[in-house]
Amino acid sequence: MLGCREGAGWGWSVCCDDCQTINALAVMFTAEIALRKSSTMEASVGHPQKDVNAPPYYPATVVQVEQDPTSVKDHVLWSLFSFGYLNCCCLGLVALWYSIKSRDQKLAKNLTLASGYGASAKRFNIAATVLSVIVFIIVIAIYATTIAAAISQMKGPH
Repeated sequence: MLGCREGAGWGWSVCCDDCQTINALAVMFTAEIALRKSSTMEASVGHPQKDVNAPPYYPATVVQVEQDPTSVKDHVLWSLFSFGYLNCCCLGLVALWYSIKSRDQKLAKNLTLASGYGASAKRFNIAATVLSVIVFIIVIAIYATTIAAAISQMKGPH
């Protein structure tokens, strides 16, 4: 191959098999460069020109990781307890309604709405519990003072 005079001057006339192979590779290489330049120019109308020597761009694969549905709290048991025992001003009923809506959205895999309804149910449960405990303490205090007054009335003045 090194002794081939026609190929050594880059004229690439076909004199032997080695020159024929080199000639074919040179033609393919030249055609590929021309194709890259033309595709880069066509693709870059109005856009910055891509670097031919840059590595090819492969778009990233996006994997969506779903949130665990068990992490969304719907507070159904607390709402049932608030509805049954601490239903002051119907707050237990409202909390139960939000809890059921939260559970429905969780089953429909709409976890953002489910967490919103769960948070509302939690707020209504807290309000029902606090209000009912305050009412319970007031009733106990009134009952205790009434019993104390009755006992002092029964003993009479000494």
